[in-house]
Amino acid sequence: MLDGLPNEVVAEILETYVAQILNPIPGTLPKLNHKEKMQAIMRVALINQRIRDIALSRPAIWRTIYLHVRPQIVELFFERSHQEQILLYLDLCYGGSHAENQTEERERQTTFLRTNMPAFQHLGIRLRNVEGAEAVSEALQTPAPNLQSLDFDFSTQDMPCHTNLFAHSAPNLQTAKLFSKVPWHLSPFPSLSAVSARIGQRNCRKILSTLLSLPGLETINLTGNVEPGDVPLDPPPHPAVFASCRRLKLEKFEANCVLRLLPQLRLPALTSLHIHEGPTALETPTVPMTIFTTTITDTLISLPGPRILPSSISISIHPRRLIIETNGTPSIRYLCDWRIAGYTPGPLDPLIFNAVSALCTALSTIPNVNVSELSILYNIRDNFPERTALSCMDIEFIFYRVMEAYPQINRLHLSGNVEKLVRYLCADPDLLSSQPRLELVPDLTSAVTLVPNLVYLEAITGCEIQVLPRHPLA
Repeated sequence: MLDGLPNEVVAEILETYVAQILNPIPGTLPKLNHKEKMQAIMRVALINQRIRDIALSRPAIWRTIYLHVRPQIVELFFERSHQEQILLYLDLCYGGSHAENQTEERERQTTFLRTNMPAFQHLGIRLRNVEGAEAVSEALQTPAPNLQSLDFDFSTQDMPCHTNLFAHSAPNLQTAKLFSKVPWHLSPFPSLSAVSARIGQRNCRKILSTLLSLPGLETINLTGNVEPGDVPLDPPPHPAVFASCRRLKLEKFEANCVLRLLPQLRLPALTSLHIHEGPTALETPTVPMTIFTTTITDTLISLPGPRILPSSISISIHPRRLIIETNGTPSIRYLCDWRIAGYTPGPLDPLIFNAVSALCTALSTIPNVNVSELSILYNIRDNFPERTALSCMDIEFIFYRVMEAYPQINRLHLSGNVEKLVRYLCADPDLLSSQPRLELVPDLTSAVTLVPNLVYLEAITGCEIQVLPRHPLA
C-alpha cells in the first residue's frame, strides 16, 4: 500500500502511527503498557527494507523513551533518536523490571538520568515511595541545559533536590508539573511560563511565594487534596500579585478553600479561569440542617477588571457533577463535583435543588450582565440506576428557574435527555417570550417522540426550531 508513496509521505504516516501508539484516541486501540508501546514502535522498522530506512532516518520516531523498560530497548531507542530532544519517562512504580537486583536497576536508571541530562527535552518521573527517592533526587541535581518541560509525581516528602533542582541550571525550562508535598524552589528558572503544583496546608504559602518569583508566569494550575485545610485559615498580610498570569486553574478543592484562596490572588491580566471544586457541607448554627457552600457567585463578583462581561452561559448536568461555562474575559469553566461533597440526598431534596438552582442562575445576579445565548445539556437518563445528588433532582424546576433568570435570550440550545424540557416549554410557552432560536440535539431515545411537541411549540411561540444531529463521539 505504501510502495507508490513518496518517502516524505511515508515518513509522515509513520510518525502519525507512532503518535497514535503513544497517545491513542480513547476506544481506537487496545490499551498498551509502556513496554508494549516501545515494541510496537520497533516493529515499524521490520516491515521491509524501504520502511526500515525511512524509520531510521526519522529520529522523532524514537524520541519517546520509557526508562523503566528493558535496558536493551532503551539503548536502541536512544541510539536511533540521535541522543537529542528526548522525551524521557521513568515510572518507579512500574512492575515490569527485569533486573534481579532492584538496587542495580535503580543505579542504572539514575546513572542514565545523570549522564544524559543534556539530551532531554521533557522529563516525566513518577515515584510513590521512599525507596529510590534519594538516588533520583541526586540525579535531578544535574544541569539540564535543553530541558523544556517536566512532570514530577512524587508522594514522598524526602526529596532533597527540591532546593537544588538541576543545580539551578535549566535555562530553557518553560513548563513544570510538580505534584508533591514539598515546596519546590523555582526562582532559578525565570523562563517558566506554566506551573502546575499540588498544594496543601504545609506548602500552600511557600508555593505561592516561589511562584511570585517567576516574572513570565502565564499559566498557574493548583491542585488540592480535597481536604478542609488545603488553604490555611489565616490569610497572608498582602495578596499575591501575578501580573502576567492569563490562565488560572484550581482543581480538587473544597469550596471553602477556594473562597479562602481566591482573595489572596491578584490577576490583572486573567483571561481564563477554571475551578473544579466540591461543595462544602456546613451545619447552620440555628437550624439543624446542612447547607452547601459553592463559590461561583463570589468568583463572578470578585474578578478583576477591566473585563468583558459574559453574554452566553452553558450548563451541563451529569449524574455526579455540574459544569457551568461562560464566555467573556475572563472566560469561566466551573465544575461542581458532588462526589467530593459526600452527601447522599433523599428524593426531591431541597438542599440539592437550592444549591443547583443558585449555581445555574448565578450569572443573573451580576450587574449589567445580559445573557443572550443559553445552552443546557441534561445528561441523565430517566432510568438512571444510581441515586446521586443530581439524578434525584427535579430537572423541570431547575429549568424553570434558569429560564426565568435569563429572559432575554435569543438562542436556546438543548441537548441530551431533552424530552422533559420540551414538554415543560409546551406547558409554559411564555418562557420563550423573547422568541429565541431553539436548537435541539436529543439523545436517541427521545428523538422520535419529540416531533409532535416541537410542531406544537413552533406554532404557538413562533420560534425557529432546529433539530441538530448528535456528535459521533457524544
